[in-house]
Amino acid sequence: MNMIETKRLYLRELSIEDLDDLSEILMDSETMQYYPQPFSKEKVKGWIQWNMESYHHHGHGLWGGCT
Repeated sequence: MNMIETKRLYLRELSIEDLDDLSEILMDSETMQYYPQPFSKEKVKGWIQWNMESYHHHGHGLWGGCT
């Protein structure tokens, strides 16, 4: 897994282990108010898998972060 580290932040590739944490965000109606609708759990899973495939096929994708 690729990671970028600074003094205050770690950025890393998303993984399926992020499903529960990302579901809390992407299934929330207030957070997703500018999307057509909040994601379902299956859509969150598919979105993570899409990013994982993008890392493999294109060498980039969206990243997760933590402090």
